[in-house]
Amino acid sequence: MKIVIVFMAILLLNISFLTYQGDMGRYLRAQNTVKAISEECGAGAALFFQASKFAEGYLISETEEAQKYIAYILSNSQPFIELANKGDVYCQVTYFDDSLLSKTYMNGSVTRIIPFTFPHNYSDDQGHDIIVKEPSVIVSITLKTKDLFRLPFLSVTEISRSAMYELKSKNN
Repeated sequence: MKIVIVFMAILLLNISFLTYQGDMGRYLRAQNTVKAISEECGAGAALFFQASKFAEGYLISETEEAQKYIAYILSNSQPFIELANKGDVYCQVTYFDDSLLSKTYMNGSVTRIIPFTFPHNYSDDQGHDIIVKEPSVIVSITLKTKDLFRLPFLSVTEISRSAMYELKSKNN
């Protein structure tokens, strides 16, 4: 009887380890997907600026065009679509440019416009402080979903990743 009890204990422990490993692999893949999408959105959004002002030496973001690009990436990236179907996606984009107006968008809508000067101390929703010295785009994507781990003592319901891209400007 002792052999059966020890065998059942080892079997239960191994099943728990296998479940954890599978869930952790799925969680890491989801994190990497959200990270890659936030970097793609940030890199693309940083490239949209007003050509006429650029000729004068200023980097002024074309925020409406950049938001269209971000919406396109979020809606057409196949791995991200599969994740987004499992929960709610929140995309926050903050632009800092030579207009000295910080524009923040949440899911494509303007939520805040704040005047600033370079260098600027920016704090995101997770409490990270960033010193912005050049025209920049900061993209934060948050995926809120049901629990990603099947084990009862682990609970992760949110994946959040950010990307920041700076463009060198002669004016700062």
